[in-house]
Amino acid sequence: MRRPGIMLTEREKRYLFTGILLLAAILCFQFVLIPLWENRSRLDRSLEASRKTFSEIKEVAAEYRKLAGRSVDAGALIAARPPGFTLFSFVEEQAGKAAIKPYIKSMKPSTGGQEGNLKETSVELKIEGLSLEQLVAYLYFVEDPRYLVTVKRIQIKRGREEALGMDVQMQVVTYERGGTQ
Repeated sequence: MRRPGIMLTEREKRYLFTGILLLAAILCFQFVLIPLWENRSRLDRSLEASRKTFSEIKEVAAEYRKLAGRSVDAGALIAARPPGFTLFSFVEEQAGKAAIKPYIKSMKPSTGGQEGNLKETSVELKIEGLSLEQLVAYLYFVEDPRYLVTVKRIQIKRGREEALGMDVQMQVVTYERGGTQ
């Protein structure tokens, strides 16, 4: 007895087998290989981003260690200052050394926030009619690492007339032990 069914010729069987293989290859490519390649490229991007983040963390850690070393130095510098040191008098004294006192229009002391046991103090200066040489000389005198004094912000504008020189606004800062002036 013969079973009822579809009888295929050898040629039709080859076509059917080739079609099935082609369909299996397309499905394998579509649902296996492409997702694997996409995952790999996504993992490569993620790995690159992680490497970049790790590099940035290492840089920040190095900067932190550097600053932590400076904070120990800051305490020693503050302790080594002469008794009665104030930023206002220091800034005024350096203006005298640089011979720019007549050009100073205002000096305004202020205190900033406190970081740990250190408090930031500052003096805002408005200076008018300075020459470049006078400004450079004053910056040389006022930025004194021995006393932990630095210029935090500076704004330089041309004077109203070319002959009048430059108008300068700057903020000079230092740190003191919290609670002491």
